[in-house]
This record gives sequence, structure tokens and C-alpha cells, in this order.
Amino acid sequence: MKKILITGGTGSGKTYQAIKMAENMGSPYAYLAPTALLAMECYVNYGTLQDSLEAKGVNLKGEGIGNDFYGLYANKRNYNANYGTIIIDEAHFAFNFPEHLKNVQDIIENFNGNIILVTATKDFKTPQGFKEINLESKVNFKKKEIEEKEALKRMKEGIPTLILCQTIRELEETADELREENINFETLDRYTSTKGILKTLKSFKTGEITCIVATNIAAQGINIACENLIIYDDNRYSDNSLIQQKLGRLGRLNHTKKDAELTVCNLAFTPEPVEEINDFSIKINDFDIEQGEDYNPPVYKQKQIGKIISLLHDLRKAS
Repeated sequence: MKKILITGGTGSGKTYQAIKMAENMGSPYAYLAPTALLAMECYVNYGTLQDSLEAKGVNLKGEGIGNDFYGLYANKRNYNANYGTIIIDEAHFAFNFPEHLKNVQDIIENFNGNIILVTATKDFKTPQGFKEINLESKVNFKKKEIEEKEALKRMKEGIPTLILCQTIRELEETADELREENINFETLDRYTSTKGILKTLKSFKTGEITCIVATNIAAQGINIACENLIIYDDNRYSDNSLIQQKLGRLGRLNHTKKDAELTVCNLAFTPEPVEEINDFSIKINDFDIEQGEDYNPPVYKQKQIGKIISLLHDLRKAS
């Protein structure tokens, strides 16, 4: 029985290596992810007709005895009876959240086969008995920063494009513009059904659609290769670490050609002017904000205010 921890930065091919390692170990493996979205992405990337997927209401049965992809660690199953290897992706989530920790610990303590943990978190503590394998990026993709005009031109030419928005409001306004341009695209946000997410990811991978517009909640773990990344960066919500994470969606090991031209356009989203709203009022004291021209609220309070204003604007548009 082997216990392995695979670590490495974005683009080092951690999940790919874990999958290949599990395949080489023989018996069917179970891939476990902390979210349904990540399980679906890996199923799209690595699954075969024999493999099955179970994630947030989606239950796709394979055509034979194959591997299984599961969303959410918390679902307890008789792993010993069915698998020779278990892959636990984004293992830091498993150890940091109580709803996952108990069942993951149960797997580590009682599973009789091979266990492969995968994480990019540098301060993740290697569990006792595990051997750490650190991967360095095998491909250093060249990424070129371009202007909006050129990015949109590449999108219209059919270059696989991912547009990341901070809010649903931004997503909807962007989608309206793309419809006017007759761009073949789909959207992903927290309201997209599981089946809709899976269909969109498959369509993007096969080239049926060439553009995905997604909010951050749907974009954090996207592993489908894009070659043209457009970021609507609203500085109310973003910081440098989030920008770097988004840049990691551009060019993916074993999905992007080494010589592919990868481009990124980082835009500041400028919302439409908000009309004066007489039907609603915000009590400043609800946010413990002192009145005064020189007062500069903390970042987290600025985010709260920004979300409230955005919500009120959306309500106004709907009325």
C-alpha cells in the first residue's frame, strides 16, 4: 500500500500525475473532490466511457467496470470493496473543513489500498506515513498581455476564451454584449445547474463553444484549457493573489499546446451609472461606519457596501 502526497504550483500537472499514477497501480480508482465542479472538470478531462460520475445530482454510469469521480469528500462509501486507489484532490480543504475532515481521516486510517493526496498549498503539513512528491512546472507557458480590442478580436476568431467577472451583474452585461456580437458562448455562475455546468465544460473542450463567461465562484478551479483570458477586475473585490490565481487558468499542462499563443487582458470593470433610488435606504450605522468626509472604511466593509449597492441596482433594473 502506497501513501503519497503530490504538491506543486499551478501548472505543474499535479492532478494529471495523480491520475496516471493511479492508472499504473492497476485496480479501479476513486477520485474525490471538495466540489461538484472540480469533479466534473476532472471527469471531462480524464474520464472514459467506462468511468462514472456522481456530483451534486448528476449520476452518470459508465459502460463497464471503470473509475469513479465523486464531488464532495463527505459522501461515505465502502471504498475497500470497490477500489485499489483513492485520489483526494485539493487535500487542504479536506483537512481544514470539519464536514470533510472526519470522512477523509476515516479513509486514511481504514482504506487498505493506495492513497494519493494532491494540494498546491505550500504550508500543508504532510500526514504521517505519506511520502511527498513535489512537482515543478514542466511547461512555462508564455503569456502576453494585450489590449481589450485585440482580446475581443481573438475571441471573435474562435480562440478558446475565458471571461472572468466579479459579479453576476457584470456577467449579465457582458453576456448581453456578446449576444449582440453573435459570439458562441455559455455562462457559469452559482445558479447554473450541475447538468448545465457539465454540458458547458464538455462543449468548451470539444470546441462546440469557444467562450465561457464565468463569475469567480465558478472560475476558481476551472481546468479547461483557454488561450485567451479576459478579466473584468473590479478593485472592490480583488487583490493580487486572486489575480494570480486567475492567470493560472491560462494554459494548462497536457491540455494546451506548448507553442500556443496565450494572451490575457486585465480590465477594470466600469459599471453603468446607478440611478438615484428613492425606494430604498441604507442605514450607515448598520455597518458601524462613522460619518465624515475623511473616513475610509476597511476593505471588508467596502465589499459589503459594494454588494448592497449592486443588489439595489439590480432590483431597480428588475422593477
